[in-house]
Amino acid sequence: MLKPEILAFLAVVKTGSFTRAAEQTKTSKSRVSQQVSSLEKTLGITLLHRSTRKIRLTDAGDAYYSECSRAAAILEQARKNLNERQDQVAGLIRLNSVGGLFSEKMLAPAVIAFMKQYPQVEIQLDFSSAQVDVIAESVDLVVRMGQLNNSSLIARKLMEIKTDVVASPAFIKKQGKPNHPQQLSQFNCLCGSIRKWHFQHKGLEKAQDVTVTGSLSSANGHILSMAAIEGLGIVRLNELYTHQYLQTGQLIPVFEQWHIPAVPVSLIYPKVRYKTKRIQVFVDFLIDWFENK
Repeated sequence: MLKPEILAFLAVVKTGSFTRAAEQTKTSKSRVSQQVSSLEKTLGITLLHRSTRKIRLTDAGDAYYSECSRAAAILEQARKNLNERQDQVAGLIRLNSVGGLFSEKMLAPAVIAFMKQYPQVEIQLDFSSAQVDVIAESVDLVVRMGQLNNSSLIARKLMEIKTDVVASPAFIKKQGKPNHPQQLSQFNCLCGSIRKWHFQHKGLEKAQDVTVTGSLSSANGHILSMAAIEGLGIVRLNELYTHQYLQTGQLIPVFEQWHIPAVPVSLIYPKVRYKTKRIQVFVDFLIDWFENK
């Protein structure tokens, strides 16, 4: 943006008077005169010959006016280009998300469908496990599982994912079945990144936290589900891993009266990032995609 003094100078030359320049810049005639005088003092040259009847550029003023006009035109075009770009569904979108089966089965198909519909969009998709600061880092959108605490961010729920506590029929037949979450301490549990399992009773307002241990720990849900199918222990996994095995009977629920609450999956972003057209359209596309899946 050009300085107000330069804008005042340009307005005076274009309109041919301080009065009309003041009207154009929505200020007073005296203010415009002060700004032009200040500019001349800063530059150390006289830009205008002033008389009661006419304002005329000096030779130095004419050269300076030409360069300033060119600069103003370039800046105005840049502003127009920026506005047009914000109104188009084009450009880069940086998305960070939880990985695993959610990203493969749920998120990736939505991203691919969006890019087919809007080929001018480029998406950088990052599945790093570290918690990303969406405000401080160069990320437009973040997909997170679980409850969100930062009220300065906009959060749009995409879906809920149910968590199952399961084991193989062979394991239950051999080792028996716990009736209460507290009894899990007596069983071999296959652990992911969470060792404190939170349960709620399905019929009563009861909750129970249990810290489990076991012979296998892994952050990979595929490995844990394979181990559970082979009868190595009880496992806590989200439904994206367990659904097909519950359908085939390779895994069965451990508890009838207790369950782990479903986990919300949310799309989060700062309010300012939502202003660009491509972000608005992408957010609305994802919300609609998950609602219809």
